[in-house]
Amino acid sequence: MQSLYEAKIRSRTILKEASSKFKSLILDYIAPKTFMLKARIPFRAVIVTGSMNSGKTSFSKALIARAVKQLLKNSIDENEITFIHSYERDISEIIDNVKNEIDFSKTKYLYLFNDDAAATSAFSTLRLKGTNIPEIQFYVMLRHRMEKLGFNGILIVFHATQVFNVIDKVFRTTSELYLFKSYPMDPNDIKLIGQLIGKAGMKALADITYKLRVLSDLDTFLEGVYTAVAKLIKSKRLVKAYEYTIDEINNYVKLLNKINYIIIEPKDVQIMTRNTPPPYRIQRVHSYG
Repeated sequence: MQSLYEAKIRSRTILKEASSKFKSLILDYIAPKTFMLKARIPFRAVIVTGSMNSGKTSFSKALIARAVKQLLKNSIDENEITFIHSYERDISEIIDNVKNEIDFSKTKYLYLFNDDAAATSAFSTLRLKGTNIPEIQFYVMLRHRMEKLGFNGILIVFHATQVFNVIDKVFRTTSELYLFKSYPMDPNDIKLIGQLIGKAGMKALADITYKLRVLSDLDTFLEGVYTAVAKLIKSKRLVKAYEYTIDEINNYVKLLNKINYIIIEPKDVQIMTRNTPPPYRIQRVHSYG
């Protein structure tokens, strides 16, 4: 039987699930209020970290869909929201590939999801020293580059990576929201992530990883896919992207299909819009990360 002392110790080491207030703060970060449109291209950056098949893509898209739902509720027209999902690409490549596909002057909210950011891109510290400097400069000046293309809305950039420490420091430090999807195996990641979320957060990540790897049932697996430890500025909590039932998943997939949605595939750079016929879009939106 657990003693009262042990219960108190345990209560201090388990990360609390996010309150509705904290969830609202995250939504306000990735779906800023419309008065922010009066500012000069407000910028938000998010880093999503997790091992292969930990649900980085599924979780991020669900969270973005939740933000889109809030924007639509706040009377933002669906044609004023654009979601670009790119795989293994530099930011400069992404912008270059979509600049003729999007009317940036009509876009108020631009979501750019850079999936597997460090795999082949200049975001990685594994690149030869100095070779990623042009990309860093492009990223630092991204708001100004977008302004030249006619964009004057709100820019929200998600970077997904399997290993946190290989993301260049510039990109890590310009983000204020971190989402962790699984317990890190890399010693450097254990140190860096541990400093951000503490022991309780690391225990929560271990719990999420067990749900993903020790497959007892579909509900437990989906709970692992759609749960993350969130670090927003100084606060950290356990968050769920949304209720992880199959019906809810399908609802959010349909929601993303309402807005301007572009997918940039790796290597062959095949651009697909919401008018692209199946099976390409369906294959992507039903991916589990």
